[in-house]
Amino acid sequence: MTDPGVDFSTTKDFSNETVLKTLARSQGITSTINISKMARGTVYFIYGSYVDTNRVTLTMSGPGQEDLIAEHEETMGANNVWISTFSFADAKDYNTISYHYFNADTDASRARFMGVIIDGSLDPLDPVPADGARVSASSTRDLSWTNLEPTTASDVVVDVYFGTDPNVPATFVKVVDGVNANTVQVDASTVGQTYYWQINSYRDGSTASDPNTGTIYSFTAVDIAPESVVINTPDMMTWWGEPVSLVPAPTVVDDGVSALSYLWTADAPAGIAVSFDEDTAATPDVTIVKEPYSAAVIVNAGFEADQQDEDGWGAKTGWGGTGGNWNPPADSYTGSAVPEGNMCAWTAGTISQVLAETLAPETQYELTVQVGNSMRYDWPEYNVQLLAGGIVLAEDPNLNVSVPRDSWALVTVSFDSTGVDPDLLGQPLEIRLSSLGNYPGDYAELNFDDVRLTADPPFAPTGVQSITLTLAVTDQSNPDIVTDSMMVDVYETACEVSQKGLGLNVKADYNQNCLVNPEDLTTMAVNWLDDTSATDFVVAEPGPAFAGQLGVLDITGINPATGEAWKVGDTYRLAFVSSGTRDAADPNITAYDAFVQAAADAVGLGGATWKCVGSNYGTGASTDYSAIRDANVGRMATEVPTYLLDGTTKLWDAFLSGNPLNTYSMTETGGTYLGNVATGGGRLFGDPTQEKIEHGNSGRVDGA
Repeated sequence: MTDPGVDFSTTKDFSNETVLKTLARSQGITSTINISKMARGTVYFIYGSYVDTNRVTLTMSGPGQEDLIAEHEETMGANNVWISTFSFADAKDYNTISYHYFNADTDASRARFMGVIIDGSLDPLDPVPADGARVSASSTRDLSWTNLEPTTASDVVVDVYFGTDPNVPATFVKVVDGVNANTVQVDASTVGQTYYWQINSYRDGSTASDPNTGTIYSFTAVDIAPESVVINTPDMMTWWGEPVSLVPAPTVVDDGVSALSYLWTADAPAGIAVSFDEDTAATPDVTIVKEPYSAAVIVNAGFEADQQDEDGWGAKTGWGGTGGNWNPPADSYTGSAVPEGNMCAWTAGTISQVLAETLAPETQYELTVQVGNSMRYDWPEYNVQLLAGGIVLAEDPNLNVSVPRDSWALVTVSFDSTGVDPDLLGQPLEIRLSSLGNYPGDYAELNFDDVRLTADPPFAPTGVQSITLTLAVTDQSNPDIVTDSMMVDVYETACEVSQKGLGLNVKADYNQNCLVNPEDLTTMAVNWLDDTSATDFVVAEPGPAFAGQLGVLDITGINPATGEAWKVGDTYRLAFVSSGTRDAADPNITAYDAFVQAAADAVGLGGATWKCVGSNYGTGASTDYSAIRDANVGRMATEVPTYLLDGTTKLWDAFLSGNPLNTYSMTETGGTYLGNVATGGGRLFGDPTQEKIEHGNSGRVDGA
């Protein structure tokens, strides 16, 4: 809100009986004065009465401004005349003054309203820059305004003064001298300097007359931070170790007062190193290489996230399953402290984490974890497991290490992937930490801490990797930063960029595996034998690469239903566990179909039809198990493979029967859910007589 500098304190008594006798009798007078063209002024409100109390209320208003209200009340002697004044020094965004005159006596004959006089100073409208504005420092700063209305047929002429000291207007420089103008250019290039300017107007067009003296406006010259940056380099593809240039230069919206600073950064997963030849350049070259690492990236490996006070219980961020984290008090472990930090995990069941790292051939893995046996709870015995794609590779079910009460012990599980089932290679590794549930008492749980997994040879990224590059821009005078990002997809070789990224064919590489060898001759022969037309065999011209529906399936592997590389027209299934929940009160299976379809639609997977993996064995007391069960679970039982939404983790090779190959644990958002999910089964959806709906566990592969 602007301050117009209001003063409503001056009143004056004019006793004049003769005048009063000639005035009209009136009260409740209301009207509005337009002050939109006034910079400052005074309202004189003239009224009188015969031995009565009179009140004058004036309200100053403007769009977006808070009303300013002033009142004056007088109890007058016989035949008195009063003048109340309402002054304002700088109207700015206020444009009206409303007044109300009221005589408190019920005898209206004693009220005397005489009139309102306003004495104001007009000012040009719409000064640019606006009064008090902060604008970019510039040696060619334009000042502009709207002139007052002329009082004669001549144009309004103005004098414009410009300076840096409002206390000494005499030092202002006259930059417009008695001409009809509404703009002028001045030097306002000093950053941090406040400049002042004033417009004096000759409304009759003659500088020989007295001007209407204008308000002294001000603005401050600053270096404004950049408004935005746009990376003009399109998202691109490269292969390991191949530098690419980030051209053309980015577009930055800035006032240009000071030089811009650039900084490029990269968001890359473990095992990938991104280097810029000059990360502070507008158009650097970037090179992306593999950087093997020996320790897997385990989220919250020491369970230190979500810190708690002593004996406090919290979340197990990054881990699924049953349990949480705990800050054990001194009496829980009197003989030793928590191995890492001050928090540990607790569970009376299983906690687990699926890693980004995948199983590699001929690699030695070593999983270590600290297992604690506290004084507070009975000992249930432990199990530490290493898995790939939901299949247990190695474990120690409380066999190799003794964990005495009131102590911690290091458990180590090792695995050599030499000779492992080829279908497991490339599957995500998983760590499971369990309580075996051998309860000698009423309740038993154990603790875990400091989880580590190493590999020899070290971990290294596989498949196409997407790297986010971010450009941050600022200038020399402002801490504010604007950013923009782009993506770089990194392939194994230049050939993969051509064939898998761009969808181009190498003529001799008929099976498109980036190798030219006798297998290509076999592929060519099969195509030739399948071609019964009368035309010659023609190698296909370069064309677009095929892809799975929704772009989810990794089509670089083998279709398990055919034993051959994926081909156009092959079919498969995708599956997820819903991240949200609903009740099981509706007997109609289509209600649950709609629920999972909505979940898929919300994350951009609506380009396919989704069905609930559940069943309802008829309705009521019916034993007809056909209609709805066949419509859903039966629909899945086809000779096609089923995958999670990462496009690589396989649940079933073909028929939806028997135990899954991996945990059914990925949600539509890409998160992990390890727990019970409703499946219907022998207990009917929507049947209130049933104690519970049958369920399966998304974190199990043993049919539970």
